[in-house]
Amino acid sequence: MKGAAEDTIRLKAIMRKPIAQWSMTNLSAARIAAYRDERLREVSSGTVIRELAYLSAIINHARREWGVNIPDTSFFNNEGGATREKKLAFTANV
Repeated sequence: MKGAAEDTIRLKAIMRKPIAQWSMTNLSAARIAAYRDERLREVSSGTVIRELAYLSAIINHARREWGVNIPDTSFFNNEGGATREKKLAFTANV
């Protein structure tokens, strides 16, 4: 999903959740994980990863532009999710 309309839909979905009521300085990895777990029961993992990317961007903007000190957001460094593993098959042509 790209574009302003899709961004608006995604951000409105986040705003309906309790995480939107928390102060940024009260965010923690545990609260973000609780939000993630709640959303995973409702939507696909891809949607949750995109929503977490939005939250990460918002938090990083608050840090850089507004000087907000937000504790423990290392949660965003490893969002988990499905990873691909490439397996090489070697065949012997003898």
